[in-house]
Amino acid sequence: MKLFFRRGLLHAALSIPLIALAAPASAQQAAPAHVDLATGLRFPPYLAQLPFQQIREFPNKKLGYCALYSSAAATGQVCIYDLGYDQLPTGIDSPGFKEAVRIATEGFLKSLNMAPYAEGRLVGEGTPSVKADGKIARAELRMLNSELTLPDHSTVQNTHLLLMTAGLGKILKLNYTQRDVSPEVFSADAEKLIDDFYRFNEASMRTLLLPPGTSGQ
Repeated sequence: MKLFFRRGLLHAALSIPLIALAAPASAQQAAPAHVDLATGLRFPPYLAQLPFQQIREFPNKKLGYCALYSSAAATGQVCIYDLGYDQLPTGIDSPGFKEAVRIATEGFLKSLNMAPYAEGRLVGEGTPSVKADGKIARAELRMLNSELTLPDHSTVQNTHLLLMTAGLGKILKLNYTQRDVSPEVFSADAEKLIDDFYRFNEASMRTLLLPPGTSGQ
C-alpha cells in the first residue's frame, strides 16, 4: 500500500471514532440481536450494512465474547471482556486497559501474517477523542493493512480498524475489516458502523464521557 494512501486512510479514520457521542438522541426501533447482561449493551441486528451472524464465546472467560457481523466484502466484531480485571475504570489510562490494547494489537498483527493473510502491518495509530456536555471520551485506534489470498489464488488488499476503550467496567473493542476500498469509503462505512452501535446504546455510551483531567486510573 502506497504511503500517500496510508496517510489518507489514517487521517480519515481518526475523524470517525466516538463522533456519535456528540450526536442528538434518536429513537431505537429494532429489537436487539443480543443483550449483554453485565453492561446492558444491546447489539443491533445490523451494523451499517453488516447483518448480525453469531456470538462467539471464548473458553477463557477473561476474554469474554464477540458479536460477529459480516457481508461478502466486510466483517465487523464488537467484543466485551475484562482480561480478569474487576471493574476496569472508564477511559484509556488504566494499566489493565493498556495491557488489553497491547495484546489486541499484537494478536491482530499475528493473525494478519498467517495464511490466507500475509503482509500484515500496522500503518497508523492515534488516540481520538470527542467532547460533549463539558466532558471528554477517548479511545485507542490502530490502522492495519494486509493481503488476502482468495480460493482462486488471486489476492486482495484489506484495510483493518481496531478501536478500543474501557467503560461500564469492561473493555470494549471494535474490529472492522474491508476489502479493496479507498480511505474515503472505508471511513464512511466505519463511521456508519460506529454510529449504529452508539444509537442503539445512547445512554450507556454517554457514560464513556469523563470530566476533563480525569485519568481513568
